[in-house]
Amino acid sequence: DRLYARAERWRDLVALLERSREGLESDQAVALEFRLGELYRDRMRESGAAVDQFVAVLDADGAHPGALEAMEGLLSDPEQRVRIADTLAPIYEDRSMHGALVKILEVQLETRAEATDRVELLVRMAQISEGPLSSGEQAFRAYARAVEADPADPGSRGELARLAEALSWQSERAAVLEKAVALTEDDNLLRVELLQDLARLWDEGQGDGERAIPVYD
Repeated sequence: DRLYARAERWRDLVALLERSREGLESDQAVALEFRLGELYRDRMRESGAAVDQFVAVLDADGAHPGALEAMEGLLSDPEQRVRIADTLAPIYEDRSMHGALVKILEVQLETRAEATDRVELLVRMAQISEGPLSSGEQAFRAYARAVEADPADPGSRGELARLAEALSWQSERAAVLEKAVALTEDDNLLRVELLQDLARLWDEGQGDGERAIPVYD
């Protein structure tokens, strides 16, 4: 072990360590997996293999601080970040690590192309932001993105309206609705529905009847 390390024969050292797995107690096996992960990451620069090892560690011990820190450090690797996010999300959920979870959901959002999938993630981000994180402003922004992802989703629009009222952010809500209208040129019924929401906002919410008139028209 030491001879291989001293000679920087990292691949030989990895092979030796992997052969030593058999017969190890569970905590010893976890320590070995973690060391292998460090070798792959730091010495061999093989982030995919490193993630394999750190995932194995977390499968055995979801609270392993070294593996969690290592995985977070590898989020900057574009080829590994979504896989890492998918691994960390349920761990953060179980451990009520709400701030970290919102960041991980943001990473997961990068590969979600379907509107329904994006809305689901954004709504979850909004719920965490408004609830455990006590940030109505952050929740509003997440709901705004959900409305832009799928203007037809009534739940997101309703939550956006509720928070706009609570925060006195009606102008910000109007800007979101205007973007949503621009995204619905091929759906006349939805476009009319959004325009009506926008007109009511200016007329009733903002007391700006003149601005509402052209929207009604």
